Amino acid sequence: MTLDRIDIELLRLLRSNARLSNKALAEAVGVAPSTALERIRRLRQRGVISGFHAELEPTAIGIGLQAMVAVRLTQHSRRIVDAFHRHLGELAEVLAYYHVAGADDYLVHVAVRDPAH
Repeated sequence: MTLDRIDIELLRLLRSNARLSNKALAEAVGVAPSTALERIRRLRQRGVISGFHAELEPTAIGIGLQAMVAVRLTQHSRRIVDAFHRHLGELAEVLAYYHVAGADDYLVHVAVRDPAH
C-alpha cells in the first residue's frame, strides 16, 4: 500500500494522540471529516493501523519498578523454548520478552510493585 502525505500525517497525529477526534484530524491535515474518516478506515482495513491503546501511569496502578531481565537458557530444544514462552505468558508481571543475539537468549521486560516482589 502506498501512503501519501495525508496518510502519513494522519498516522503521525494518531501516534502522538490516538484520542484526537475525527474533526481535529481532518482540520490538521486539511481535508473534510468524511475524507479523514475514510482514510483511517482504509488504513485499519489494510493493516497499517492494527489497534489503539491507552498509555498508563505505572505508579497509579501500583507498579513501582520496571526492569529488563537478561535470561540465558541452559538448553535450547524446541520443547524447552516453548515451555519457557508459555511460562512467561502466564506471568502477569511480564510485559514483553525479546529473543536476542549475543551472550543472553532473552530480554524480559517486567513490572512489579516493589523490588521485593
